[in-house]
Amino acid sequence: MALSASFQRYCERVQRERAKQVAPHAALDVVHAIGSAGNPLDADEHAARFTGELARRVGEKICAEIVAMSRDLDRLDARRLGELLRG
Repeated sequence: MALSASFQRYCERVQRERAKQVAPHAALDVVHAIGSAGNPLDADEHAARFTGELARRVGEKICAEIVAMSRDLDRLDARRLGELLRG
């Protein structure tokens, strides 16, 4: 039993030491992450972020067409949007 308690204390000490070695990284700081509740994006930043992400996934030409479609949602052609997203 003494060996188990000793081993448990050793494991806890190793975990504490490892936790000290992990340096905080800005990307993991969700309090200050761009777009978080504490640091929200404005409309232009949202649009730029969305457009950039969409362009990476579907390409510049299709992205431009989807963005153009989004500017007039009353006339949105859902079938065409589906075709564009399917590729």
